[in-house]
Amino acid sequence: MDRCRKAARFDVGLGSNDDLRAAVLELESARAAIDATQGHYLAELEARDACDIDLGLSTVSWLCSELRVPRRDAAVRVRVANKLRTELDGVDAALGEGRIGFEHARVLAAANPRVAEVIAGVQDALVAAAQHSPFEIWRRDVAGLVELVDQDGGHDPNDDVSRNRLHLDDVGGATVLRGELVGETALVVEQALEAATDALFRRYRRDHEACPELVIPPRSVVRALALAASSRTRRPARSSTSPWSSTVTPVPSPPQTGHESTPIPAGTCCVTRCCTPCGVTGRRSHST
Repeated sequence: MDRCRKAARFDVGLGSNDDLRAAVLELESARAAIDATQGHYLAELEARDACDIDLGLSTVSWLCSELRVPRRDAAVRVRVANKLRTELDGVDAALGEGRIGFEHARVLAAANPRVAEVIAGVQDALVAAAQHSPFEIWRRDVAGLVELVDQDGGHDPNDDVSRNRLHLDDVGGATVLRGELVGETALVVEQALEAATDALFRRYRRDHEACPELVIPPRSVVRALALAASSRTRRPARSSTSPWSSTVTPVPSPPQTGHESTPIPAGTCCVTRCCTPCGVTGRRSHST
């Protein structure tokens, strides 16, 4: 890392034209190797579920927080890393050797899941083609291949709307959500829900720091509570005989104070949860 920083301070005006061109190509090859290496670490974090276990964050949320990059870019990095680890080892090797760039890997990783097996089977040929064709022509050829082998037909953006489906099933007194979101709808919902989950997790962490016996729930639990908080209307909650105790307190504007004088943003809700069987305890309610 020190050598990279030192190179960034090098006076490039001292080099000849040939030196400058050679350096640009060498640096691009190095960038590809760094992208591959970073992908290995991201995929390992994903496989271990490390960010969720240690921080209560998804790998994408952690990457956004630490690097201050757009969520879309972080999601692409993590998705490509997982694809290269699990399905496209030849593409991963080519990226690490600098034979292709990250954008090539991104195109192959983004291929329709219905043809993922076909793409994996011809990945070496596609990598070789990428080394001899302009990027845009190569990408168009890959898209043509995907459309050719996709038995369900090519992608029509107009079909995306009808693919967005969400079902709510009542199973044994619990509500089971199942469905699929695609395209822009999927991106919007993911970004909004993950942002709400991160905000709620930070509140749990502040409570835990002030009162260590309060356990921080797993991220999947926090995400479910964040979805409920985002969907809740401003009306008194009905009483419940469920084993979960639940208190919903709308917080008026201006902001008031919550547990241990921690400011609570205006317009949010305090959610009190306590489940003895699983040992997960959230914000305590305070009687007046």
